[in-house]
This record gives sequence, structure tokens and C-alpha cells, in this order.
Amino acid sequence: MNEKIYLDNAATTPLDPRVRETMFEIYKSHWGNPSGVHRFSKTMAGLLEEAREQFAGFLGCKPGEIVFTGSATESNNTVLKGIARTLQYKGNHIIISRIEHPSVAKTAGFLQKNGFDVTTLKADRQGHIDLQELKSQIRKETILVSIIFANNEIGTVQPLKEIAKICHQSGVLFHTDAVQAFGKRKIKVKELGVDLLTATAHKIYGPVGSALLYCNSGINFEPLLHGGGQEDGKRASTENIAAISGFARAADIYEQERDEENARYEKWKKEIIRTLDGKIPDMLVNGDVQKGLHNIISLSFKGADSQLLMMQLDRMGFAVSSGSACSSGSVKPSGILQACGIPDSFIRGTLRISPGRFNKDEEIEKFVRILPDIVEKVRKLS
Repeated sequence: MNEKIYLDNAATTPLDPRVRETMFEIYKSHWGNPSGVHRFSKTMAGLLEEAREQFAGFLGCKPGEIVFTGSATESNNTVLKGIARTLQYKGNHIIISRIEHPSVAKTAGFLQKNGFDVTTLKADRQGHIDLQELKSQIRKETILVSIIFANNEIGTVQPLKEIAKICHQSGVLFHTDAVQAFGKRKIKVKELGVDLLTATAHKIYGPVGSALLYCNSGINFEPLLHGGGQEDGKRASTENIAAISGFARAADIYEQERDEENARYEKWKKEIIRTLDGKIPDMLVNGDVQKGLHNIISLSFKGADSQLLMMQLDRMGFAVSSGSACSSGSVKPSGILQACGIPDSFIRGTLRISPGRFNKDEEIEKFVRILPDIVEKVRKLS
């Protein structure tokens, strides 16, 4: 039986033992609804506000600007649907890009079917949007621009400061899905100029089921969930204190270890690309290799089948993906890569390799050693 080597951390990360310890202590010793008035509830409310203050420190904002949710998909849906409903008296125009996560793209599609006008910006070969196109597409009816911080398939990072400036010059709100960038990049929302930002725990070695939405003071929106009025009326549901505290612990660990981790990812990215580029013909490296996230490596092999590549790698003990793991059961060609102008003959043979905190040098060395033979074998079968 081959050892198991996990290289799919852009899909989800394993729970860090230090985070697990934080959560277990709460599950073991604390319970109570944080909205109550007795001492059990007050203890839980204290933990909730402690986490909120931690995230405010991480993001450089006020504690009251942090809204805890159950997932990044929920946060993105909350923003797009909430802002659309709340500001429809002002206009019905929303701008996104062709390289958004499905939770933004499909939500925008839902709004389009319900009377809103959606403009989708193009991307260049590396996955960058065109700032001049953004400027030209904003009009008086535009109420929201939502552009992903770092793409989940190719790792390309967008120039958020410049995007925010363009939006604010026209009085338009700017939201960014920062799920992949959160933790890996130092993010201060006031410096970036974003009005709304989405982040989640399970991409930074925290628990699945905990996420947040940063919402600049003064911005109101119709909540996605109605009920008890938690999170200052922005998100009804009893807060999951153990998961939220685990999320805060995971973010704290990243704050302390980010530079060391990023240096390791950069080294592995260079090693993978340099080694494979000399051994595998007809290979494309996707995204912005120099300025993008170093923990996401997207490679396309002409004439290969990504499903067969993943199955062969899985037999050898390696877990990778062909792109986004958030489109359940999807075997369609990547819309992200199509938006970047990658030929279909290459797209069908795409792998996303995303090493993480618990990988070792020898695992990366083994991966680049066995992949050329696997690609050659799969090309003969495809």
C-alpha cells in the first residue's frame, strides 16, 4: 500500500492539531447559547467576542465589522443577494469577472435571471482582469463589483487597491472573495479599500463550517437568513463557538508562521515547475507564476486526460485535483482556463497541485520524479 501524500490543500486543508485542541477544550468544558443571559451563555458570548476582536486585529477593522457565517459560499451569497435587494432602488447592475468562484458566478447568474444586469469582465492569459475594461463597464446603475482576490484554480492575485479606487470614484461598493488569499497574504481591509470581504476556516487548517464576512461600517444589506437576529441582525443562527474559536486559532497560527510557510511553498513551486518543464513536453504553466499564490500550481499537459492522471496519481498515493473541487461531480472543461485562453487540448489534461503545511521535501521530490512517466502513460491511453 502506497503512503498517502496530500497535495490538494487548495480544496481543503487538514485540521491543525493546535486548532483541534482549542476546539476540543470548548466542546469539553463550555456550552450554552451565546445569546442567553446566564453564566453559561455569557462564557460562550465572551469566547465569541474574543474571536471577533482577533479577526478585527488580523484585518485591521472594527470588531463590529466582522460577521460570522457558516461557509464562504454563504458569505458570497449574502453579499450579492443582500446588496442587490437592498440597493435595487439605486440600480440593478453588478460586475464580476470570468474567473470567479462558482459561489459568486452562479449567484450572479441567479440574480440575472431575476431582473438584474450582470457584466462579466474578461481575463488575460495569466488570469488578470483589465482595469480599463472595469472602468468602462461601470455606469450609474452599477451597485456592486465583486472580484476574487486570488483565483482558486490558478492562484493569480488581482490588484485590489486599484480596483477599489476605481469603484469608489464612481460610488460603487467593492467585494472580494479572499478565501484562497486569507492567511497566505497579509490583509488589511482599510489599506486595500475593500468594502466587503469573504474568508473561511477550512483553507487555513481550521474547521469546515466556519467563515466570516467583513462588512464596512455603514453598509446595510438584507440578510440571507432570517430568524433570531444574531450577528447584529446580519446573519440569523446560533453561532458555532467551537468552530469560530478554531477559525480564530487557525488565523493566529498563520499570522505567526506565514513567512516561513510561504517561503517553503515558493521553493516547492519553483522545484516542481523547473523539474517538470525539462522532462514533460507540451506542458503549460497556468496563472501568474511570479506574483500569484505559491501554494497553487496549475499545469496543463496536451493530449492527456486529467481524470486518468488523477486516478494514476491516486494509485501511487498522491491526492491532487484538476481544478476547483467546489463543483461537485463536474467533469466539464475549466471555465477559468477557458477564460484565460488556454486551448482545450491542454485544458483536458490539467492538474492543480497545492502543497500544504504538513508536506515534506521528500514528498515533493517523489511527486516530480513519478509524474513524467504517468503523463506519458496517460497520453497513450487518452
